[in-house]
Amino acid sequence: MEEVVRLELFSVTEVRQWLLFGVSVRGLSEDVIAKPRAYAIINNPYAIGDLKIISALFVNDQVVAYTYLFPDNVRVLDENGNSIQKLIYWNTALYCDTRYEGRGYAFCVIGQFCELYGDDYFDLDAAPASIENLKYAGLHVESLNQYQLSRKLIYKQGIKSLLARLKEMCVLKLKSNKKKLIKQINSCNYRLEYVNFVDDETFSFICTHATNDLFLRSQEMFNWILTYSFMRSCPILSRVDKDNVFSSNRKSFAFYGVRVLVNNKLVGFYVYSDSDEVWYLNYLYYDAVYENDVFYSIAEHIILSNRVKVHTSNEKLWRFLLKYNLYSKSYVVKKSFSYPSSFVYDCQYQIHAGDGDNIA
Repeated sequence: MEEVVRLELFSVTEVRQWLLFGVSVRGLSEDVIAKPRAYAIINNPYAIGDLKIISALFVNDQVVAYTYLFPDNVRVLDENGNSIQKLIYWNTALYCDTRYEGRGYAFCVIGQFCELYGDDYFDLDAAPASIENLKYAGLHVESLNQYQLSRKLIYKQGIKSLLARLKEMCVLKLKSNKKKLIKQINSCNYRLEYVNFVDDETFSFICTHATNDLFLRSQEMFNWILTYSFMRSCPILSRVDKDNVFSSNRKSFAFYGVRVLVNNKLVGFYVYSDSDEVWYLNYLYYDAVYENDVFYSIAEHIILSNRVKVHTSNEKLWRFLLKYNLYSKSYVVKKSFSYPSSFVYDCQYQIHAGDGDNIA
C-alpha cells in the first residue's frame, strides 16, 4: 500500500477551537498533544492568533511524529554583551513512532519550526536522540551541570534486594545529620508565604537578584508557569487512560511559589514542583545576606516531602544539602542546551532548572 505523508502546522487559534469543540478536520487529537499541555500553551501570554505551535507529520492519516513550542519573552545578551528583551521559542516535546525511525520524520517536524522561527528557536534538556536532530537542523549544543540527590532504588524482589535496601538505610541513618539540620531549622525565624501569583514587589526582588540570569522570565511568564501547568494530579492513576507519549498525568503534582521573609522583609523567592518521586527546584532568587535562612527553608520542604529525588541547578544549594547526608547518592548530571548559531552564549551566566519547558 502506498503511504500518503503529510506535514502539518497547527496554530494557537486552531488548537483553541479543537479544545473548545473537540473536532479537527486536519487530525489534531490527543494522539498529537495531551489536552492539559495544549491548554497551557494556548494560555501563554505571548501565544496569540495564528502563531504556529504544533508541527506534526501524518502517514495515512495516523500521526507518527510531532513537536510543540511555546513563546517566551526573555532577557538575552546581544552580540555586544548588552542585555535586551526579545521573543524566542522553546521546543517542548519531540516524538517519532519507533516503527518509522530512520526516515527523517523527526527532523521534518523540527525543520518546519527552524524554517519558521530560525534564529529564535531554542531547546533545553533534549533526549539524546532528539539532540542529533537538533544538531542536524543547525543548532549548537552545550552541556549544563544539574545536581541531584537520591535514594538508591532497588527494583528487584528477593532476599538480596531486601538486605541491600536495609544496609543502605542503616548506612544512611548512621551518616545522616538530619537531627542536627532540623534543630538548626527550628532555630530560624523565617516566615513563609505560599503564592500562586508574582506581584510587583516579588518581581522587583527577582530582577534585583537575577543579575547573572541568561534568561530572565517576565512577570507574565512567571504567573503563567504558576497558573497553567503541563501536568495534572491523578490520585487513582491506574484508572486514567494514557493520553499520549508525553502524558500529562501524574499520581501527584503541584507547583509552589514561596516567598521567604525575615522580620517582614522579603529575602528569598523560589518556585518548586513536587511530583510523585521528585522534588524539583525550578527557580531560586535570594538576598545573599540571608542565604542560610533561604537554604534552611528549602531543606525543610525537602525533609517534609520525603521524595526519592531532589533536583536543582544551584550548585551552592546542592553542596549545602550534601553536608547533612539526607540522601545516599549525589550526582552531577548533564542537561543539553541547544541554541541557534547567531546566539551569543556566555557560560558564566546561569540557566535555571525551570528554564525552557522544564517548568513541568
